[in-house]
Amino acid sequence: SLVEGGDLGKKIESASTQFKFEQTGKGGCVCKVVTTYKPLPGVENKDEVAKGKEAVTGIIKAAEAYLLANPGAYA
Repeated sequence: SLVEGGDLGKKIESASTQFKFEQTGKGGCVCKVVTTYKPLPGVENKDEVAKGKEAVTGIIKAAEAYLLANPGAYA
């Protein structure tokens, strides 16, 4: 999907995110997230990486909490 907004175009030239879900032996799964990005020339991105990681982690934790509280919301 093509997405615009945030720092895309301002500090980041491009970014992609891949989610990989691996089953665990306890009926759950582990979600691994890999994000690849290309900063714009001259942009220091150390703090931006930390902010982005924090934001993605928050979104995943919110989704997990919702799904655990609402098991009928998914198959």
